[in-house]
Order: sequence, then structure tokens, then C-alpha cells
Amino acid sequence: MLAKVRYDRLDAVTGDRRLLVSSLVLNWIVGPTLMFALAWIGLARRMADRLRPALKSPPSGSRRELLLRELIPAG
Repeated sequence: MLAKVRYDRLDAVTGDRRLLVSSLVLNWIVGPTLMFALAWIGLARRMADRLRPALKSPPSGSRRELLLRELIPAG
């Protein structure tokens, strides 16, 4: 759905500098910072759990062979 922009009222919106600055600060600084912080808090432990097995070196070829068997059907 397209937004209906009222260009004739643009001067009224940009005329209130305090509202414009607060809107820009909230939408471009506070919002992304908050979302990044929430993602960091929520996903940091999961990413560590996912990366931990990959950081340990498995026995020679065993994990790789299992992955290849799953990906490439025998036949």
C-alpha cells in the first residue's frame, strides 16, 4: 500500500523543529540501538552455543564424513 503524502502540508510538519529532531533521533538512533541491544541479549547465548561445537576440532574427518553422507545421497 502506498502512502498518501500531503506535500502541501510539508511546511507545517517541518516547521516544528523540536518535533522533527525528536522524531529523527528516536527513529534513527534510539530505535536501531534498542533493537541491536535486544538482539544481542537474546541471541548472544544461542550464537555461543552454536559456535562452540564448531570451535572444537572434531576427530579427523568424522564430522565431515557424516555431513557429506547427509548432503550427498548414496547411489
